[in-house]
Amino acid sequence: SSFLNIRPAGLLVTGIDQTDKANKILQSAPFPVVQIMDLIEEPIDMVVGFSTKKATTNALEHLLSQGYRKIGFIAADMDKRTKRRMEVYQQLMQYHGLFEARFQATSLSTSSVEKGRQLLTKLLKKSPDCDAVFCNNDDLAMGVMFECQRRGLKVPGDLAICGFNDLGATSQMYPSITSVHTPRFDIGKTAIEMVLKAEKKPFDLESSVVDLGFDLKVRESTSRVT
Repeated sequence: SSFLNIRPAGLLVTGIDQTDKANKILQSAPFPVVQIMDLIEEPIDMVVGFSTKKATTNALEHLLSQGYRKIGFIAADMDKRTKRRMEVYQQLMQYHGLFEARFQATSLSTSSVEKGRQLLTKLLKKSPDCDAVFCNNDDLAMGVMFECQRRGLKVPGDLAICGFNDLGATSQMYPSITSVHTPRFDIGKTAIEMVLKAEKKPFDLESSVVDLGFDLKVRESTSRVT
């Protein structure tokens, strides 16, 4: 509500998980509001991002297409966006008759490379037969890679690894890590453009929901096991 007093040209809000109180305040704001990153069919005002459901599904279907069946899920922080990815994982694995709760390793603490190492240790302790891991972000994926190297596990021979966000380091790892590339720069740029085009309501935009998509960067860490 403090932003209402200074009357900005527009407001960018990360995510779609605002409280009911925040939604009411933002809906009455006398300036454009753009929610960014996740998509929602009925935004507060406008929204730009990508479909978390489609991106997660695409990554998991890639792992399945490579022959992996005992796919683990690793995540930290456990915010609502992370929980949505976990729900997609659970639903897709259930659809294929492959879901087992023991293949999930999560933590409420902050995500980090070290946390990725810890979560893989936790996962393998209860599921040593796990053959692939979908990580909620690249920090965790790199931690998983380092722990595999420490244990002498071959990637992807013993364990395939897929990250999320593709922020840069995953492509430079050895072996390089497959990751879902999200258009973060373009999301920010587009959000600013939307604000500039919508100086006052009703705004002149073809659509208040802009889907910039995603791109799965397939690399060495998930190549088909032979």
